Amino acid sequence: MSIYFYTETAFHHEGDYDYLKKLVHMSKEVGAHGIKFQILFELNSLTTSSHGNYSALSSLVIEPNKWKEIFDISIENGLDIIAMPLDCSVFEMLLEYKKNIKYLELHSVSFNDTSLKKMIKESNIPLILGAGGRTLKEINSLLLYFGSQVEVLMHGFQSFPSKIENVRLDKIFFLASKFPFLKIGYADHSSFDDNFSVTSNEYAYLLGARVFEKHITLEEGVKRIDYESSVGADKLKLIIERLNFLDLQILNNSYDFSILNEYELSYRRRQKIAVASKKINKGDFFSLENVAFKMSDILSDLNDFSLLRNKKSTVDLNYDEVILEKNIR
Repeated sequence: MSIYFYTETAFHHEGDYDYLKKLVHMSKEVGAHGIKFQILFELNSLTTSSHGNYSALSSLVIEPNKWKEIFDISIENGLDIIAMPLDCSVFEMLLEYKKNIKYLELHSVSFNDTSLKKMIKESNIPLILGAGGRTLKEINSLLLYFGSQVEVLMHGFQSFPSKIENVRLDKIFFLASKFPFLKIGYADHSSFDDNFSVTSNEYAYLLGARVFEKHITLEEGVKRIDYESSVGADKLKLIIERLNFLDLQILNNSYDFSILNEYELSYRRRQKIAVASKKINKGDFFSLENVAFKMSDILSDLNDFSLLRNKKSTVDLNYDEVILEKNIR
């Protein structure tokens, strides 16, 4: 299986430790491979004190010891941790859990945060690079800076919610072609009540995405941070089910034409095969004058005259009788 799917909690917990813990258990229940956390200890490192959302954001900060408990619960549930550090003070904790962190992710808004980038690089933890809203020049610049630490380029962005026509899914195909040595990801932010909240992931897969991120919620439509693009357990299971179907059934051995399944073989057997176009006596050579190709209920692999050229019949054959391999020499 080539897909990797993880849930995104962001600030949907709104500082509620118990709610976040439930999101962890839900991620395990739906079959996600990992769970992503946006981690902030020092708000003043993220925004100015005059920022319009400063007061609201201050209530979202979860203390370090609680984060450690959340990490431990995630690990106990067999979930990889995807960590998005939002300030440099979180790295002391992140490095304690280094072996359990599948990826760090650099948010697109942090592309120019020199201190944060330095600490990410020094951690040497594999990196997801959020490419949403960034130019190719900016992406190349960070790829040069982080080198092989970058494993995933993540397409997609949040615009509360994101309309599919604005996301430009075609960029996934471009990124997959431009950077074949990287995994391409898709972070879907379609409205929870839009069909694209499920189907856009399938489109992204067919365009080349193999890493998938989806915002989650305990109850769809209830107003919380990022609720616009957060989906519940049923949709998460459906997304994973459809991605697995594409991965295992649609594109499995897609480029190997030497492998035919039983249904292809059955269809193939309908092809025209060699039959006698007139009476052929034992010892007669096969020729275009006494051989025709027609459909028959009898199975034979003699479907090309080149297989009969310079061959003789070992039996008498009547008109329309199928020529079998045992009848030639």
